Amino acid sequence: MPSPEGTSLEERNKTLIRSFIEEIFNEHNLSSIEKYFGKDSVEGSPQAGRAVKDLDGF
Repeated sequence: MPSPEGTSLEERNKTLIRSFIEEIFNEHNLSSIEKYFGKDSVEGSPQAGRAVKDLDGF
């Protein structure tokens, strides 16, 4: 059974992902990208490249 602390973290993560999708994809607010990714973030997919720089072109 999950602890109350785990539930709180899970809910914060859900809120974070929902706001990311809303701001970046639904509202097309690309200026918010750096709020979610560090400037030196690198995507896990070899085709994706650097998260902030290349997501801006997505």
